[in-house]
Amino acid sequence: MLLAASAVGLVVSCSFAGTEPVPPTPPVVTTEADPAYPPLPTVAELNEALRRGFDPAVPIDEKAAFVQGAEEDQGLIDQVVAAAVANSASVEITSVDDLGDGSLNAGATLSIGGQPNPGTMIFVAEDGVWKLSRDNACAFVDLAGLTTPACPV
Repeated sequence: MLLAASAVGLVVSCSFAGTEPVPPTPPVVTTEADPAYPPLPTVAELNEALRRGFDPAVPIDEKAAFVQGAEEDQGLIDQVVAAAVANSASVEITSVDDLGDGSLNAGATLSIGGQPNPGTMIFVAEDGVWKLSRDNACAFVDLAGLTTPACPV
């Protein structure tokens, strides 16, 4: 869940003649979902979405809904998936950190041919869902040796 935290500051206690000092009030933290963004996904949810994204049997429309800017070149998704399958590539999300601005940073391990490469991926809240950012999607396109107008050089 996307959380917005607010804290109430400490009350400064003043001491006047003949009165007891007022003890400081501890900070109060409240959390509430930001209605502008969908709930923050878990590591397991992002891993499932990526697994489906790289599954050749999953319909292209479902995959495109998970990638920012995919509507510009939907056919490219299947080409990236084919390249991932051919190179035994996989991605595993290891952590999810809310950046508080409608984006999240996900720790990830990209494995190609069994060689793990740790890094990060950015997901953005768009159309009520979390999508792989255009920059990360274009990095996959570049890694696959493909080009598209959706990913300007």
